Formats: sequence, structure tokens, C-alpha cells
Amino acid sequence: MVDLEEKIIMGVCARTANSNPKMEEIIGSLWKQFYQDGLVTKIKNRANEYAYGLYSDYQEDGSYKVTVGCEVTVQEKGIEFFFSSRRRHTR
Repeated sequence: MVDLEEKIIMGVCARTANSNPKMEEIIGSLWKQFYQDGLVTKIKNRANEYAYGLYSDYQEDGSYKVTVGCEVTVQEKGIEFFFSSRRRHTR
């Protein structure tokens, strides 16, 4: 196991499940909002040029949270449509 440093990811998110018939549509719409609707250009303090698809908060019912976003160096407050998540990754 390798510990990686914590990352702050800001972007848009939704909850879905593999069993949800609209799962592909839900995840696809997050990427559309992020790139085609220009949300990526509104994220300040980006740590790098990468975009992340983050799957987290798995529940017993099979649902999980999907976040499409960027790593930032400072968590920005007051942006309604953004979700921020601090994650410590292990690999």
C-alpha cells in the first residue's frame, strides 16, 4: 500500500449507481457541464491541468458519488455549483 498526499478536488457531482438505468446519462452530463458548459474555466487555484473523475462515498445500496473536477491548491468558498472534496488516496 502506498499513501499519497491529500488532494482537494473541486467540480460538479451527482449520486448514481451501476444499477441505475440513467447512470451513463448522469455521468455524461457531469462531463458536459464541466467542459462544454465551461465550468472548468471557472475553477481558480488549479494545481495542474488535469481533470479528475472521482468515485467516492459508496453506500450499501450500491450508490456512489461521482465528481468531475480539478485539483486545487486552495479550497474556494461561495461557489454554489461546485463540490469540493478532500481525499487521502491509497494505492
